Amino acid sequence: MRYVASVLLILSLVSPAMAADPAKDLADARQLIDAQQYRKALDSLQRAHGGIATLPESDREPALSAVHFYSALTHYHLGDQRKSRGELEKFLDITPTARLSNTSLYPRMFVSLFQELAAREREGHEHGVTFDRFYPGFDVTSAPVTRTSTIPVDDTVWSDNVALILLASRGEKREWNDILAPAARAQFIRDFWQRRDPDTTTEANEFRDAFERRVSFADRTFETDGERGALSDRGRMFVLLGAPSMVQRRALMNRDNVKVLHEMVDGTMELWVYSSEQLPIEIPKRAVQYRFVTQKGIGVGVLQRAEEAYATKVLAGAGEATIRR
Repeated sequence: MRYVASVLLILSLVSPAMAADPAKDLADARQLIDAQQYRKALDSLQRAHGGIATLPESDREPALSAVHFYSALTHYHLGDQRKSRGELEKFLDITPTARLSNTSLYPRMFVSLFQELAAREREGHEHGVTFDRFYPGFDVTSAPVTRTSTIPVDDTVWSDNVALILLASRGEKREWNDILAPAARAQFIRDFWQRRDPDTTTEANEFRDAFERRVSFADRTFETDGERGALSDRGRMFVLLGAPSMVQRRALMNRDNVKVLHEMVDGTMELWVYSSEQLPIEIPKRAVQYRFVTQKGIGVGVLQRAEEAYATKVLAGAGEATIRR
């Protein structure tokens, strides 16, 4: 099966003018994919990626685009859907108008994945889309509640507890650390959630249920190697503030003033916008926005310093604002 020249706009990605090694590695990778030698193809693609920084600046972006596309295809054939999706997202960040010119050359599910991400990416690049279009699957009302943030009564360390990390006031944290008796800790937990119950006349605690659903979704959606999803920068934002009204993603640019040491800028910038009606505290603005950068040498979805004071104020007060006055 031949994949060469099957993606519109990829036909000219690897030109003879490119430096010899990255061009050769990309050509080798395509041949290895055709021969179904996918592990070796990944090795060639990794070498090509490592050599992109040596190319003329005008050739780097198309070469990087090609690397991400063929990496997505290779990971798909190796059965790693998550990595395939991630590589396709990177490819579409660079070339959001790309199309598969001959879908018959690809596995049906890969084509479906490509088309789904391409439609979302085009809309996201142009206008931004709702959170559930970018990150489908969250249900704030009917999803089952799992007590993922239950505070362990017999544990004096709460560093892994999302509720205490994100919601507790300084006084509550000090109180928790001072409590040793299991019965007193159990009472602390009851009081902790009761202070945040918007309607104490019912048995349900709507705030806690919504919080637990957010934590569960964030753990699944924003998990990275070595970091729990709910405690990642995007996860924390989602757990504290809920879903933003708009999400937009684009390629990271030099003008974004993101410091990248010893690496080429080839990441993404993700923008989350919250309208004032969504926020837990009142602000004299119609909306605030937060920027997340994914870039080698920086990390995945790393929150950038807020450019205006109200965005910082909202985050600083989000946890304590949940306490019922």
